[in-house]
Amino acid sequence: MKHIKNQITKLEYNPFSHRLYFLTNALLCYNFDTFDFKIDNNPLGEPILSKIQNVKITDNNDKIELDTVFRRKERHIVLDCYNTINQYIYKLFATLQKLQFHIRKEDMDRIVIIVENDVISEIEVYKRSLETNELLDTLTINRLENNLYLEEFCPYRKSLIEKVAFDGKAILLKTEEKERMFQFDIQDLIFDCFKNILIDSCMSLNNILLTRSR
Repeated sequence: MKHIKNQITKLEYNPFSHRLYFLTNALLCYNFDTFDFKIDNNPLGEPILSKIQNVKITDNNDKIELDTVFRRKERHIVLDCYNTINQYIYKLFATLQKLQFHIRKEDMDRIVIIVENDVISEIEVYKRSLETNELLDTLTINRLENNLYLEEFCPYRKSLIEKVAFDGKAILLKTEEKERMFQFDIQDLIFDCFKNILIDSCMSLNNILLTRSR
């Protein structure tokens, strides 16, 4: 059995397409029918899913081990964690392993979190109408070197974030030009993972003021 060492580099939750997955060199997809994760052997096409077995997660969520069939071979996959950002993602994976996670009708936000070189690279959020699927709002945060930027479209603008504040499930981003408020409509489990990752990123940067009211 071949051993594969890797890290999780992307997390996406999309309630509109019933997708929740973690990306490594393979794709760990949550199955909403069987309430467990499976490996997708064909992430760019029609899914080819394999069961995962013998899942072991350390108590402090810094390593995940599992056995599966990937690319027609038995594999032992080890996901190592070298930073607190991945630790939050691993904790989410561990929690989902223990419960039956359902998409709720009030979930309006698709959220994508990308990690590169052990730091947050990009966060994207797309809010859609539950009735019409119309795109209502977006939020895009990028990291460039040691700064976080708010990226906006129509017209395009990329602004340095100076302050981040949380109030419940609302986030306030302050740049030199403006303040941007975004209200999340997503389950606590997913939101808390996003919030902790963003807080961790802000704390690693000396030029961002972070406030948390509750």
